[in-house]
Amino acid sequence: MKSEAAAWFRSRDLQADFEFARPGGAPIGSVVDIQLRNGGLRVHLDQAVAPAWDDEREPVLGVSVPVDRDTLIRRWYVHRIRLDNEARRAGC
Repeated sequence: MKSEAAAWFRSRDLQADFEFARPGGAPIGSVVDIQLRNGGLRVHLDQAVAPAWDDEREPVLGVSVPVDRDTLIRRWYVHRIRLDNEARRAGC
Protein backbone atom coordinates (compact mmCIF):
# COMPACT_ATOMS: atom_id res chain seq x y z
CA MET A 1 0.00 0.00 0.00
CA LYS A 2 2.80 2.39 0.90
CA SER A 3 4.68 1.99 -2.39
CA GLU A 4 1.53 2.30 -4.52
CA ALA A 5 0.36 5.38 -2.62
CA ALA A 6 3.83 6.95 -2.87
CA ALA A 7 3.86 6.37 -6.64
CA TRP A 8 0.36 7.88 -6.94
CA PHE A 9 1.38 11.03 -5.04
CA ARG A 10 4.64 11.33 -7.03
CA SER A 11 2.74 11.07 -10.32
CA ARG A 12 0.79 14.15 -9.23
CA ASP A 13 3.90 16.05 -8.08
CA LEU A 14 2.79 15.88 -4.43
CA GLN A 15 5.24 15.38 -1.57
CA ALA A 16 4.06 12.77 0.94
CA ASP A 17 5.79 11.26 3.95
CA PHE A 18 4.69 7.86 5.27
CA GLU A 19 4.89 6.36 8.73
CA PHE A 20 3.72 2.98 10.01
CA ALA A 21 1.95 4.27 13.11
CA ARG A 22 1.34 2.05 16.13
CA PRO A 23 -1.22 3.92 18.26
CA GLY A 24 -1.96 2.02 21.44
CA GLY A 25 0.57 -0.65 20.45
CA ALA A 26 -1.38 -1.66 17.32
CA PRO A 27 0.31 -4.24 15.08
CA ILE A 28 2.61 -2.73 12.48
CA GLY A 29 0.77 -2.37 9.19
CA SER A 30 -2.63 -1.74 10.75
CA VAL A 31 -2.33 2.04 10.43
CA VAL A 32 -0.33 4.11 7.95
CA ASP A 33 -0.04 7.87 8.42
CA ILE A 34 0.47 9.95 5.29
CA GLN A 35 1.65 13.50 5.88
CA LEU A 36 1.03 16.01 3.11
CA ARG A 37 1.97 19.66 2.97
CA ASN A 38 -1.53 20.86 3.84
CA GLY A 39 -2.70 18.06 6.13
CA GLY A 40 -2.62 14.35 6.48
CA LEU A 41 -4.38 11.03 6.13
CA ARG A 42 -4.56 8.09 8.52
CA VAL A 43 -5.16 4.86 6.60
CA HIS A 44 -6.80 2.13 8.71
CA LEU A 45 -6.10 -1.21 7.01
CA ASP A 46 -7.87 -3.27 9.67
CA GLN A 47 -9.97 -2.84 12.81
CA ALA A 48 -7.05 -2.70 15.30
CA VAL A 49 -7.41 1.08 15.78
CA ALA A 50 -10.75 2.90 15.78
CA PRO A 51 -10.82 5.93 13.47
CA ALA A 52 -10.67 9.37 15.11
CA TRP A 53 -13.18 11.41 13.13
CA ASP A 54 -12.26 14.85 14.46
CA ASP A 55 -8.48 14.48 14.40
CA GLU A 56 -5.90 16.43 12.38
CA ARG A 57 -5.61 13.47 9.96
CA GLU A 58 -8.52 12.48 7.74
CA PRO A 59 -9.40 8.79 8.20
CA VAL A 60 -9.24 6.48 5.18
CA LEU A 61 -10.73 3.07 5.89
CA GLY A 62 -9.99 -0.39 4.55
CA VAL A 63 -13.03 -2.40 3.49
CA SER A 64 -13.07 -4.40 6.74
CA VAL A 65 -13.23 -1.31 8.97
CA PRO A 66 -16.83 -0.65 10.07
CA VAL A 67 -18.44 2.77 10.33
CA ASP A 68 -21.31 3.35 12.73
CA ARG A 69 -24.56 4.86 11.49
CA ASP A 70 -24.23 8.04 13.59
CA THR A 71 -20.86 8.84 12.02
CA LEU A 72 -22.30 8.43 8.52
CA ILE A 73 -25.23 10.68 9.38
CA ARG A 74 -22.96 13.34 10.89
CA ARG A 75 -20.25 13.27 8.18
CA TRP A 76 -22.28 12.23 5.10
CA TYR A 77 -19.26 10.35 3.69
CA VAL A 78 -16.18 8.29 4.53
CA HIS A 79 -13.09 7.57 2.45
CA ARG A 80 -12.55 3.87 1.63
CA ILE A 81 -9.62 2.01 0.13
CA ARG A 82 -9.51 -1.50 -1.30
CA LEU A 83 -6.23 -3.19 -2.02
CA ASP A 84 -5.91 -5.77 -4.77
CA ASN A 85 -2.70 -7.55 -5.63
CA GLU A 86 -1.24 -7.40 -9.15
CA ALA A 87 -2.09 -11.04 -9.94
CA ARG A 88 -5.75 -10.48 -9.13
CA ARG A 89 -5.93 -7.34 -11.27
CA ALA A 90 -4.29 -9.17 -14.16
CA GLY A 91 -6.99 -11.83 -14.02
CA CYS A 92 -4.79 -14.61 -12.63
